Amino acid sequence: ASQPTRLRRRPCGGRQRPAPPCPSATAKLFTGDTLHWNHRRGELDVTPLQTFFSWDALADSMDRLAGLRVEWVFPGHGRWGHVGADGYASQMGGLGLAMRETGRDGWARRPATAFDWC
Repeated sequence: ASQPTRLRRRPCGGRQRPAPPCPSATAKLFTGDTLHWNHRRGELDVTPLQTFFSWDALADSMDRLAGLRVEWVFPGHGRWGHVGADGYASQMGGLGLAMRETGRDGWARRPATAFDWC
């Protein structure tokens, strides 16, 4: 008999008040609007122009998510991606710090955003 997939919820604030992405027991992370695959840059990314609550809280959330063992990222909006556990750890390890150093406005001005903001 197959085993059901077990989901764990972790609060992830920033875009809005804390809303939990759901990492599953099988290395899949369902991120809602928190984290997505940026197909233009070939990396995991966040959307600064859709961060309505707190950029710093979102960066803190990325730090917490970096400690998970994840291979697949499934956002509610944006592209999903298979990054593998090593790729995820490598990219997420510095994402929160890079967000803090760059700031929300600077992040929004980076080239090759995943979305075309009109």
